[in-house]
Amino acid sequence: IHCAASRGYSECIKLLVQNGCMPYAKDYRGWSAAHFAAEAGKTATCRVLYTLGAPMDHADRWGFRPSDVARVYGHTECLKYLRQIEGELRTKREKQKTGRKSQSVDWDREDPADWRSFVNIEWGNPEFEGGGASGVYIPYLMT
Repeated sequence: IHCAASRGYSECIKLLVQNGCMPYAKDYRGWSAAHFAAEAGKTATCRVLYTLGAPMDHADRWGFRPSDVARVYGHTECLKYLRQIEGELRTKREKQKTGRKSQSVDWDREDPADWRSFVNIEWGNPEFEGGGASGVYIPYLMT
């Protein structure tokens, strides 16, 4: 999906997502498909990614959002669109904070312990690594 986004292949991205590709996937740097589309100045591809649920305002490992990437590479049309989307997403989040509590997943969490509520993990197995009341607890995934 990242390669398709960098080349502006919007139809290919739609097919990939329809067949199971995750639009919120990130590479080792934390770049999403939106970062790659912004780097290449592909505004139409950014629009498609947004409609498919891709994260348009998530930062990479160094704190750069897709709009920052578009600004660095001088893609003003793409930058304008991404800033507009960031504003809409910020407004949505503010409404959620004032309204009922949302159960959405924050994909940029730093503390792995926070994932306990989203992944079926049992903390401490008495039959593994000396677990128990006085043993060391090691997390493991339940099947």
